[in-house]
Amino acid sequence: MNFTAVLCFVGFVFLLITMFKRSTDIFSPGRLFAMVWLLAIGMTELKLSRFQYEWSFYSWIMLLIPLISFLLGVYCLFVTNFNKKLKPLFRIRLSNEPLMINERKLFVSILVLFGLFLISYYVTYKAMGYLPILVKYKDAANSRWGIFGFGLFIEAVPIIIFLSSIYFIIPRVSKVKKINSLLIIIISFILYVTLLQRFYLILSMLLIFIAVYYLTGKMSTKNVLIMTAIVILIIYGISSIRLSRYEQNIVYYLSDMKYSPKYSFITEPYMYVCMNLENYAKAVERLTKHTYGYFSADWILALSGLKHNIQSYCRIDDRPFVITSSFNTYTTFYSYYSDFGIIGVFIIPYALGLIVSSLYFRMRNNPNIHTVSIYALCVFIMLFSFFIPILHWLHFVFNAATLYFITRVCVKKEHPASNCGGQ
Repeated sequence: MNFTAVLCFVGFVFLLITMFKRSTDIFSPGRLFAMVWLLAIGMTELKLSRFQYEWSFYSWIMLLIPLISFLLGVYCLFVTNFNKKLKPLFRIRLSNEPLMINERKLFVSILVLFGLFLISYYVTYKAMGYLPILVKYKDAANSRWGIFGFGLFIEAVPIIIFLSSIYFIIPRVSKVKKINSLLIIIISFILYVTLLQRFYLILSMLLIFIAVYYLTGKMSTKNVLIMTAIVILIIYGISSIRLSRYEQNIVYYLSDMKYSPKYSFITEPYMYVCMNLENYAKAVERLTKHTYGYFSADWILALSGLKHNIQSYCRIDDRPFVITSSFNTYTTFYSYYSDFGIIGVFIIPYALGLIVSSLYFRMRNNPNIHTVSIYALCVFIMLFSFFIPILHWLHFVFNAATLYFITRVCVKKEHPASNCGGQ
């Protein structure tokens, strides 16, 4: 273990310990972002795979610039709001006002989304002719399953599960509504699991965690850590279905790991974290031309139908310089570097830091289901910033827009303190 890894792990543990300090907000943007990247860099610097290599000075600089820029953006908003009193968490949790929601509008919204999900699921199943969970080569089937357009409503499952779960934290809700909501959650979860999807299940659980954490008194730091462990077990369980023990061993040998094969189950999660950073470090060294917004505007191009035409005409390679085809993703910052170079990895992360921090302070000053939900999306983006450019995905943008619209409409207007600011 080298010095960089030790330094990162010490920093991560220090921030983890300070989370247990009374009145500490464990989801504050600066702390959370720093913890994610300290852990990711620390794990990468263990160099457990022979595919990993020592980075150049330039690669390190290109990684540190976006990280520092993002934290700088967060810090600027912190300084701006330094003298403004935030509502203490215990007062938010003792008040029912942030949970004043128009239940009728909420239930109609859930039914519409759930109906569109069921229709899309059935149409896609009939068109594809199979479900990923029922075929032999599950991992390959999972990546091919889907139809453009209908896939947006299938990927809306985290929003359906989250909105339905709200009935369990709203005070004085009838048992009938809770039973109906529970049935929708169970059906949505089971059908989505048959597709062997796991990424957006994390989003649904995270949305629930954060809503419970900020709006009720039932989610302490200890409970958050326990629930995080449960989420990891669920995700690992789905991964075990997708990859048999035999396939885990194949992944182990294809990844050229340095440790014993009896720990092959560690290979996939480790490589999913570390190879993103390794691919990024290699790509920024070798890129000689930029794509000027192609990756940053991915969801717009996908929606317009121009994405593949532009890619073909301009001969854009969306995965250049990958070290191994088995793990071919980069960090979220690669898109900004590919599009605009050094300027991109400085300005865009800085702007994102400002936006995320602004949404955080807005939520703390005016807590309700709308502001909490939108900030929860920011938490999700920060948690997976080491992995993939979530902000550029059409289905994530669709989910974010859907959640924004529904939660904004469902906040009762006659309670100014609960209403989302800016109206």
